[in-house]
Amino acid sequence: MKFEAKDILYIALLFAAGYLIFNLNSELAGANKSINTLNVELEDQKAVNMEAYSILEDKINSQVDLTEKLQVDINSLENSKNIIYFKANEKKTVINRVHNADSLAGIISRRYR
Repeated sequence: MKFEAKDILYIALLFAAGYLIFNLNSELAGANKSINTLNVELEDQKAVNMEAYSILEDKINSQVDLTEKLQVDINSLENSKNIIYFKANEKKTVINRVHNADSLAGIISRRYR
């Protein structure tokens, strides 16, 4: 069996094509491994981020609850302040209406009975 030049050329082209396909397949396998590794790393990072997000969300909700409680406390303190201010003004008014020292002494001594 005698090979012609054209047959040898075809065989060489087939070997070259096979070599190129083998190299491309090797590169593709490496790329697939890299993609799989990246996917695993991304999933791990996603899990870490979701945990951090959950913790942050809990802290935000806690801060919102504290803020609401502080608003209630501020309103309570404002009411207490108004009551104290009103009572102080009542006592000042009573003292200002007193015309002599004996009446003032009676008011003060009544407070400590």
